[in-house]
Amino acid sequence: MLLPPQKAYALIKQKTKEAILKLPLLKPFTFERPVRLRVELVERGILPLQYSKPYMKIIDGRTYEVEGSSMEEALFRL
Repeated sequence: MLLPPQKAYALIKQKTKEAILKLPLLKPFTFERPVRLRVELVERGILPLQYSKPYMKIIDGRTYEVEGSSMEEALFRL
């Protein structure tokens, strides 16, 4: 369903005001540290080379995990 531009603008404005009023109630999402991410691939035998990622732990032929002191570091290590 497409709204006419004027109704769409009014709805966006209304929902923006509602979101701003709820802002003080929101708390940031945090992760326990260290952060551990596990990747399960569809096929076996295509894991990254372990010598290129010494921080990688191989679980089985298609699953590995990495760990980082923060979410950013763990994602970078993937």
